[in-house]
Amino acid sequence: MQRIGQLTTFLLLTFALQSFGQDRLSNMFNHYEQSADDEERDSLWNMIITEFETELQTKNFGKIIPQNLRHINIMQYNSENGVFASHTISRGFAEHWNYITRKNPDNTNEIILKEEDANPFYIEIHDLSKDEFLLLTKYIDMSFSCYSAYVMKVENNYTIKQDAFNNTQDVLFVCSWTNVDESYLGKPDPVTGLPTIEGKMAHYQPIPILFDPKNKTISYSFYSLKNGKKITRKAKYKNEKFKIKSYDARTFEE
Repeated sequence: MQRIGQLTTFLLLTFALQSFGQDRLSNMFNHYEQSADDEERDSLWNMIITEFETELQTKNFGKIIPQNLRHINIMQYNSENGVFASHTISRGFAEHWNYITRKNPDNTNEIILKEEDANPFYIEIHDLSKDEFLLLTKYIDMSFSCYSAYVMKVENNYTIKQDAFNNTQDVLFVCSWTNVDESYLGKPDPVTGLPTIEGKMAHYQPIPILFDPKNKTISYSFYSLKNGKKITRKAKYKNEKFKIKSYDARTFEE
């Protein structure tokens, strides 16, 4: 009976969404936002992903700009020459569907990289050469955030990570604390004699990885835990590599 109910729900949703008109994806978004049934929302989400992937591959595809959505988020970024594009559609805190598309000569788009139900999510994509691009991603946790950079090369319809950073690493990552408990034991309470708790939870902006497309330089900055001075690391893309090392505040190393 449960499977019959699920099938009935799916068929009704399919019929309803097809009858709404041309903008199927927008109607799916709205229906998802309005639904309070978990089973229906899961069915709708599967349909949204299928339709989203179909839309990504159509001719002259532009950005999808959803209106007034509370439960779905979409991020899209085009590379400088418009050949490569990154797309992320998300629901919830850590459920991201990530895609990279490449424009074909006939103006259709081919999905060349796909990550389902993933964390991190894609934020930027930049041209490095005809078949290479730089992909920037972001991972968010409860207490820290990590930005990552990858040099990707397209060969024979495969997208391959390149060992393009220090020590032949295929990723540059920058991790920083964003929520830190800075409370401490204060002076004793005059009535109870017990130590008071002073300070509070501190919130900090994550440290992003920045890319300058004109000069093909990658950089990031942080403050030294030893002396408080600002440290900036920068590298230019040369000989298919960036000579720059990663930073992780959680290791207390610089």
